[in-house]
Amino acid sequence: MDQKNNWYAIDYQEKTFTNMEFLREDEICDRSYWTFKDAFTQEIITVEAEEVKELRKIESPTLQYPA
Repeated sequence: MDQKNNWYAIDYQEKTFTNMEFLREDEICDRSYWTFKDAFTQEIITVEAEEVKELRKIESPTLQYPA
């Protein structure tokens, strides 16, 4: 993970999470877990790294409104 730009969009378990700030990486029983915090809701999620379908860097959090 890039510590200079901590903002990501994540595709995980058929869901897309955007505006996520990377917080930490843990190794538990030979599995990697990543923990993120949503920039707007402050919700914290931990995902199993192997289950992430796509991880995209974003420049900064942006609030997107439905069309």
